[in-house]
This record gives sequence, C-alpha cells and structure tokens, in this order.
Amino acid sequence: MKNKTVSFHGLALTLSAIFLVSGVVGGLSGFLISNYVDSKRPDAKLKHVATDNGTVDEADLKAHIEAGDVETAYAYKVHQLVNYSLTKQAESPYALTIGKGSVLAAGVTQKIQSGTYSTPEMVFNQNISSSSFVQTANRFYDARQGSVKTYLAKKESDWPSQTPEELTYNDYIRLYGKLIQGEYYITLDESDETMPDRYLTSSKEEYEKSDDPTKALVNGVLIYTIAKSTVATEKGSDGKVKPKESIRKTENGYELSLTLKPSGASYYSFQMKTTGGLSNRTVFTRSVLTFEVDSDFYLVSSQFSDDYSLQAPVIGSTTGHQEMTQYYFHSDSDNFQSTKVTVPSPTETQFNGYDLFPENEK
Repeated sequence: MKNKTVSFHGLALTLSAIFLVSGVVGGLSGFLISNYVDSKRPDAKLKHVATDNGTVDEADLKAHIEAGDVETAYAYKVHQLVNYSLTKQAESPYALTIGKGSVLAAGVTQKIQSGTYSTPEMVFNQNISSSSFVQTANRFYDARQGSVKTYLAKKESDWPSQTPEELTYNDYIRLYGKLIQGEYYITLDESDETMPDRYLTSSKEEYEKSDDPTKALVNGVLIYTIAKSTVATEKGSDGKVKPKESIRKTENGYELSLTLKPSGASYYSFQMKTTGGLSNRTVFTRSVLTFEVDSDFYLVSSQFSDDYSLQAPVIGSTTGHQEMTQYYFHSDSDNFQSTKVTVPSPTETQFNGYDLFPENEK
C-alpha cells in the first residue's frame, strides 16, 4: 500500500496558496455593474453576463427615510441598498477599509488582517496572514498611472529589502481579478477563457466617450456579485418564493443581510483558482453577508461567512470556512476620526490605518 502521508513542506505550500488568496480577497475585490455568473461546472470558462443590480433613486430613498418606512419599501430590494452603499464608499475621495478574519481549511486555522486605503493619488492594499504552517505579508501600490507595484513576502520585515514587481493594469487583472481602485471602467473580450476584463479607463468622461458596447463599470469595494439574480431565494409562509435578504432598523442606521447563491461568489472562486494554483475553481456552498450602514447609508461594518470546497495539490479535496469582519471609513481628507492616515512607504512596516480598529479588535 502506498504511503499517503502528506509532507509538511507540501502541505505548507498548498495552504500558502489557499490562505494567500483568502487574505488578498478581503480588501481587493468588488461587484460589477455587469457581473460574472458561475456556470454549473466549477472549472468552466468564466462567462460574462448582464445582471440586475438595481438602482436606488436618492430622492425616493430620502423620502422613505423621512417617512420611516424604508424597511417596508425596500423589503425585497436589499441588494439595491447594498450596492448604493458600496458606490458611496467607492466614490469617497478618501476611503479606508480594514478587516480581520480567519480561514479554517485542512484542519488549519489561518488569521488574516487586511486593509485598503484609497486617496486621489494612490490606492494601497496590505494583507497579512499567519498560522503555524504559513505566513504571508503582501502589499500593493497603485499610483493611478496604469500599473501596480506588488510586494509579496513572508513577513513584514521583508518589505524594505524587496524589489517590487510592476504589473500593468491588465496583467494585474489577469492575476488578481480586479484592481484595488474604488471604481474603474472595463471593456470585455469574451474570447479570453481566463479573464475577459480589459482595462479601459478610470475617467468617467473617457468612459462616456467610448462607443464600445461591452464597456462596464467595476466597483472594487467587495468581491461578491450582489444582484437580484445572485441572491438566494426561499419560500415564505404564504408559499411565495422570496429573496433571502432582510433589512432591520438599528439605533444608528440599518442592518442589511443577504444570503447569496454560489454564483454570488463566482468571481471569488475564479480568483482562488487562478491565484492559488488550485485544481478547479472553488465551489461555494454558503455565503452570508451582513452590513451595518448609518442613517445616510454609508457603510460602517460588515460580517461575511463563507463555506466552500476545493481541489488542491498535495491535499486533494478539502473544505474551507471563512469569517471576515470589515470596518469602513470615508472622508474628504486624510483625517478619519482625528487620525491622519498615510500610505506607508515600502520601507515602513506599519500601516496606521489599523489604528481605527475598534478597541476590542486591536
């Protein structure tokens, strides 16, 4: 009988691939105005189709806020409210997202800390991941000039001595799925079996001048595809099929909750396969997203819970569970709650955006 014992080195490399993707995902990705929908086969070609994200008329929303009946008016349009809040975050001159989470896969728990900071001059992302098997520390700098500098290391102390790899926007999209910018525009090449997105511009004016019929807007705040077609459904007590989403008034705003179909995480599954070197695209079985927004529908925090199965080298078939909590901040300047947040240079190992974690998270 052959020895099926997995070597420590092989397991570490495989887990590194899985956890690296999970860490990067927390701060890099978002939803498309035209989105990706999974096919039945997890390793099938990524297909781009139009979906209904819905729109929110600001005047109408404000009228319902004043009338106090938002919960009723948007009872089955929660995905629209979430996308509205994501757009507000993406369009803020200075926007910060910080998160912490954990991934359990192959019996190993990996801790994740991520942060994305967007300014008019620079978009910065940092992801640190660690367990008894794996350590990764990655940084990405996008100066909004057509390329991204990447620093991929094991520890934060490695950054100052590293020479970065510089990727064009299209090369970066091909490797990581999406840019870390809050919003940008693409055109599509559906003949490309790996990644049909082609960067067009970050300028709305240039986008509007383009006559390409495939042009689309990408929002880079979240990885999930949040649309009417990707929200799971269930039968209500009246026997009617309804979307599995809810809205609840809170002391300071609203709680928005969604349960997604596997297609809602299709971009996530694509990213995990291509970036993590997995045998097939990850198959998501459960994605529950809960958002806290303030009374003006600006994002405050979110909790994501995912279950999935995957095929990976060395360890074969396994399952994973991820929990992620994120906090969102927006401003017209680099000051957030009396904290001046700066983009760290590659020689600096600390990112002071993490100072804004709630006290119980520090």
